[in-house]
Amino acid sequence: MNHFTWANERAPGILRDGELEVMLFPVDARDGERYLALQQRIGRGEPLTDAEEAAWLMNGVRSRALIAHLRAADYERVIAGPYLFGLTVDIAEALPERLLLVPCLHDEPFARLRTIRAMFARARGCLFNSDPELELAQRLVGFDPARGRVVGMGIEPFEADPTAFAASRALDAPYVIYSGRREAAKGTPALIEYLRTFRERTGRDVRLVLTGSGPVEPAPFVLDAGVLPEREKREALAGARVFVHSSRLESFGIVLLEAFMARVPALVPTCCVGTARAPTPASGIATTPTLKPHSSAWWATSRCGARSANRAGDTSSASTIGTPSPHASYRRWRNCERALAAPVRGRLQPRRRDQP
Repeated sequence: MNHFTWANERAPGILRDGELEVMLFPVDARDGERYLALQQRIGRGEPLTDAEEAAWLMNGVRSRALIAHLRAADYERVIAGPYLFGLTVDIAEALPERLLLVPCLHDEPFARLRTIRAMFARARGCLFNSDPELELAQRLVGFDPARGRVVGMGIEPFEADPTAFAASRALDAPYVIYSGRREAAKGTPALIEYLRTFRERTGRDVRLVLTGSGPVEPAPFVLDAGVLPEREKREALAGARVFVHSSRLESFGIVLLEAFMARVPALVPTCCVGTARAPTPASGIATTPTLKPHSSAWWATSRCGARSANRAGDTSSASTIGTPSPHASYRRWRNCERALAAPVRGRLQPRRRDQP
């Protein structure tokens, strides 16, 4: 899926994976230039009229076919997110009493739009990934915490060989890693510049491995691995000295948890409350206000560096990563979802298995 164009790459219909049924709906046509122009204004903090906010959402991700299906079907509840897409706003307008919003909220200008605030107020309840995200919703949109629950997240345990990625890419120097979308909002251009400055000031040959999608400025010390299969991505994480989560806007980081599971320490900006307050397992987490490239925190020589060096010095061919069972997170999700939707259940009929 191209998250820049949102072009339809599959035909509408139904996919089945065992007992799981997945319905595919087409994305509506959109004016990408209009959307981008308005998004840039929002990003700069410029005020938009109600009509301009509507135009920004209208030219984002929407699907009239999906909305029509939801209106016709008798779902007990609809779980939708993230918060900033026109489709999510459309669902909140069409089925507010059935909507449990999973906002994946960021501390960014889009969250301050009047339309977004109204969507949070309209939804029956919200399911948050972390306590900082719930607190952010209270601060940004005046969300009533009684209408929300923190569900957390569980990830399956995995094994990863910390030597495999470097060997396959002929990497002969230590590296730090970033995984995810590469764009200004994620802090990746600044991350490249910080590492460039660090290398110049210290003379240390430290490389940067980037996995994920999006444009990357070429640099001799940057290895753009692109979108990797899950196993190779985890091997890349396991072999890194430090995982850098460069975004200042996140309220949660799935790949941050994956790095911890790979026993790799993390470096995040202090100003990003969601990641700075993430759980800190044995591998550790370091924060720095500005990610200054000359600071000791950059190379994580204090809290993270020693632990990373100890882990990297392990001579075993592979490390087994253990975490609590994700079934506990699933049960928590179900309990929270049922608590928020309880008044709705009972007056709705089981959904019809409509075709899209």
